[in-house]
Formats: sequence, C-alpha cells, structure tokens
Amino acid sequence: MQTVLQGNIRSVTKYSMDSNSGISIFLEQQNEGLNENIIGNEILTIGGPYEMAITFEAYANEGLLPGEFELRVVIGRGAGGKAKLTCLAVKDPRLTAKLNSQNKEQPGQNKPA
Repeated sequence: MQTVLQGNIRSVTKYSMDSNSGISIFLEQQNEGLNENIIGNEILTIGGPYEMAITFEAYANEGLLPGEFELRVVIGRGAGGKAKLTCLAVKDPRLTAKLNSQNKEQPGQNKPA
C-alpha cells in the first residue's frame, strides 16, 4: 500500500553497515497530548534507500532542509506486526514553491466562468 504524506523533515541520517544500508528520515509533528510521557513535539522516523541521501544533501546545501516536504511512502509490515513506512520518493520543494507562487499570482484561474 502506498500513500503521500506531507511532513516537517528535521534531519536525515544515512547508514551503511555490512550488507545493510539506507537512510532514516526524522519528521517532527505537534504533540497532540495523547501520550503524557512525551514532552515537546513528537519525532517520527521513516526509512528509505541509501541513494536518496544525495537528494537530501542537495536540499540541505540549498537551505531547504529542515523544511516541509511531500513524500511518497510505502506502508509495509514492520517488527511486531506494526506498520513500517519506507520513503520511495520526495517531491522537489522548489517545484511546490513555484506552483504555489503561480497560483497566488493568478487568483480565480480554476473557478468556473
């Protein structure tokens, strides 16, 4: 099963050990108060392929990371039968910003006549 999510990526860590490599994407979300043991915002982790590290390094070098990103993720079975999210693709935030600015410049473009 796949889905698209928008998240506030705070950092990305790459790892390579023996035959296992990948990245961990750390997202931050507001604490909704459902768990009294969590103080401050909640941190979520999503895995991804090692090759995506290059993409995130470029975003960090351009000052786009940390920031808001749109991710395509696959939902699979993880340890203990819990859901495991793995990132398949990340939408270029520059494209999203450009589309948003174009929509602001042309108000009413999508409204019926």
